[in-house]
Amino acid sequence: TAAAGGGRRDRDLSAAAAAASSAAGYPHFAASAAAAAAASSFSSSRGSRSAHDEEQRQLSRAIAASNRDITNEQDSEYIQSLFADREKDEARKREERERQEQEELDRILEASRVQAEEDEKKRMGRQREEARAILEPEPPVGMDDVATLAFRLPAKCKVSRVTRRFSAVSTVDQLYAYLRTCEELDDVKMWTLRKSRGDMEEIGPNDGRTLEQLGFVPNILLVVKDEEA
Repeated sequence: TAAAGGGRRDRDLSAAAAAASSAAGYPHFAASAAAAAAASSFSSSRGSRSAHDEEQRQLSRAIAASNRDITNEQDSEYIQSLFADREKDEARKREERERQEQEELDRILEASRVQAEEDEKKRMGRQREEARAILEPEPPVGMDDVATLAFRLPAKCKVSRVTRRFSAVSTVDQLYAYLRTCEELDDVKMWTLRKSRGDMEEIGPNDGRTLEQLGFVPNILLVVKDEEA
């Protein structure tokens, strides 16, 4: 084995020497060999540059893609910000519109309330004047056949009771006429007249009996009942 290896080395050395001798003997062959070596080196260099260029192109594409992602994200955030701003602006305008509508409604309601109060005052004023026109004069103190009536007023009135003298032959409508002239009852919209607080029987204004017939002579306490209480 050792002998065989030694033989191969001898043959390789001989071949190399022959090639060198041939190259020395043939200059054009040496030039061709040099050109081939240079071409091989250029090809290797060009391949290296191509790989470098490809890496640069890949890097550029990656950077461009990253920039697009950043730009898309920024655009998305900007659009979301625009939507949020628009929603805030619409909410502000809606609140302002609702506030103005509520103020207008309150103004209308207040004007309606004031007008209703004015109308009620006018109505009561007319009613008071009509009542005074039909109310008989109060009999003087000490006169015979006189009924002295006390009227207990509802709790909301400023005074608890009022008193007046009537003729014994006066009818119930005179009691209503008197009470309608009393400003103390202005805050009581609906009221009725009864003999006592717990009495269920109303003494109506159209009752044609006299005070004497009703047993109100010489005096009696009647109750003015607030029907809305």
